[in-house]
Amino acid sequence: MDRLNNWFINGFQNQSNDHIRQLKFYSTVIGAVILHMLVGAVQMGNIITYITSYMRFYVSNDNNYGRNTWISSVIVLAFTIFTIMSGYMTRKVSFRSVIFLGAFLITLGNFLSSLAVNASFEFLVVTYGFIQNAGCGLIYSIVIVTSVKWKPQYRGFIAGLIIAMDSISTFITMELQTMYFNPNNIPPDDRGYFTDPEILLRVPRYFRFVSLIYIVMGVVGTMMMFVPPADVPQPSQINDHEQSQPVTISQTIDNNQLYASMDGPQGLTVRQLRATNIDDIVSSSSGIFPSTSLTENLIENDYLGILKEQFDHDEEFLSNIRRGNTNDPYNHYMTDTNTANNERRPIMKNYYGVRKALRTRMAMILLITFGLSTNASYFIGAMGKPYGQSFISDDHFLSTVIAFANLANCFGSFFCGKLLDRFKFKRTMIFINCLVSASYFSFIFSYYFAHKLLFTIWIMVINFASIGFFSSHLPEVMNKFGAKHATAIYGIIHTGPVISSLALSPLFELLINYYGWFPTFLTVGFLNFTSMVIIMIYYRAHTVI
Repeated sequence: MDRLNNWFINGFQNQSNDHIRQLKFYSTVIGAVILHMLVGAVQMGNIITYITSYMRFYVSNDNNYGRNTWISSVIVLAFTIFTIMSGYMTRKVSFRSVIFLGAFLITLGNFLSSLAVNASFEFLVVTYGFIQNAGCGLIYSIVIVTSVKWKPQYRGFIAGLIIAMDSISTFITMELQTMYFNPNNIPPDDRGYFTDPEILLRVPRYFRFVSLIYIVMGVVGTMMMFVPPADVPQPSQINDHEQSQPVTISQTIDNNQLYASMDGPQGLTVRQLRATNIDDIVSSSSGIFPSTSLTENLIENDYLGILKEQFDHDEEFLSNIRRGNTNDPYNHYMTDTNTANNERRPIMKNYYGVRKALRTRMAMILLITFGLSTNASYFIGAMGKPYGQSFISDDHFLSTVIAFANLANCFGSFFCGKLLDRFKFKRTMIFINCLVSASYFSFIFSYYFAHKLLFTIWIMVINFASIGFFSSHLPEVMNKFGAKHATAIYGIIHTGPVISSLALSPLFELLINYYGWFPTFLTVGFLNFTSMVIIMIYYRAHTVI
């Protein structure tokens, strides 16, 4: 009877713990959604036309749409610096403290922008460009990585879902902004700037009001985030076919031969375990790769590279196995062959330190291609509406199109996430870069033909596809370098967009103000074409180390 009671109590406790885990997982994802909606609300695609018109009318006639490329560059700079810092800050303080600090900076920058619009363009760059997006950088990847750690086998879908919330939030925010600033659909002047005082005077008041909303969203989202328990299996511990079990080594006896069975793409025998370097693993791997599909999976996930790191850093463990050291706590796994379900020390650890990761060829490829590709997303986000206002005078139409383009951005995030899960990184990036570059090369057609129709189609396509650069690179960083340092590594890889954005800002300002939109579009499209060529030629699944 006592055994029955204990069994019932233990079963009830296990069910209760599983239920609590599920609740924490859903709470974490919802919290991440709220926080990314906060990040999405901090956008400049729609409001920048009202801000520029206000400062041009009340501060200086030198303010123009071409100068706004500097705000976009500072946004990328602040976002990247604080994304890198967030990875290190979470080692010193709780991740919730980092997230709340990010929400506070977003609120502070937004409030100070209400003062900056009456001061100078440089002040606005600091408040609206740097401070706000420093907060976004602290929040952005932490909440994605934390959420993905709960269910790493669905990392593409979860990352795509959370990033999609940026677009949904932007869609809602843009519609509300237009209803607030220009309810009567007053057209801009022939140069695309608003001059009606009733519209312009609403700009400072808007910043003060939404600051209250931002801080509430930040507090609620932060409190809903939870760190997964340590026993949740991470990417290197998950089989492509049976993704719910952690990587362990258990032994069975079959026809007097010892096998090490593993929830990975291959099993390692005693001979492999006794090897001293990766060459021994390869030379003793007869039968270790029983099929072509498993061999491709091994190469795709760089298990040889991970094993090499294991041998580099775990010599003591291997030497204990070879010596048969009875004091080694893991040695009984080699001798107790009658116990099939004993837990084992993982033979593979799929994480790289930041310095080690940055010395790899893969990191350089990701940094360069990410820097080239993302200009398409940043440019269309900042300059899509100003370009439309140069030949379309209907503000409500433009705001609605930009809002729905960001909704297309949302669906594109889902689509690219699933595309990444299905076709892996290389094919996904080739497809997206090809589509975006072709769209930019032909975007100028909307200026001459069927203005509203073609503008709508092109901007939808660009927004739908360009979000894929973000929803693909962070999961790829986690896949190649592991989740442990993914935030810091992703932040450093994000220096690619910083460098390219800062370098190209004066060029874009020059092209827009003196040569028009067509040369600018050609430049952006060429960057994506170059990124595609680099990935086609240099990206290899087995080049992590």
